Amino acid sequence: MNMAAKIAAEYLQGAGVKIDQFGDDMEVIQARYSADNVDRVEVRLFFDEDNRSVAVRSFNICKVAESKKPAIYETCSKLNDKFRWVKFYVDEDDNTVTAAMDAIIQLDSCGEESKELILRTVGIVDDAYPELMKALWA
Repeated sequence: MNMAAKIAAEYLQGAGVKIDQFGDDMEVIQARYSADNVDRVEVRLFFDEDNRSVAVRSFNICKVAESKKPAIYETCSKLNDKFRWVKFYVDEDDNTVTAAMDAIIQLDSCGEESKELILRTVGIVDDAYPELMKALWA
């Protein structure tokens, strides 16, 4: 089992965060939250084999029709300028918006860091969601 993922999972569960863990080496943690502007935000943490970094992703924030891509590209650009920690992009494989961040972690604090990364991602996705919806429905 991936050591950083193991430590983070134990910390998160001890902090009352409901998580799922999966991957070949149980190196992926997923948490789901309800927020003010969006019903459900899923955040996945992909821990690297070296236990020193993690990729944080929130997939499928919204589906983008082909005709709305120019507006969503512009909105993602504005969001990327507005929010410091997360970048937004359109996943061309399934035409959905993804929020992404990468972080350096340490084994002795990766549990606390993971919780902070999850909560920060959820907060930013929740804040950005109305702007994404505005672009989709304009």
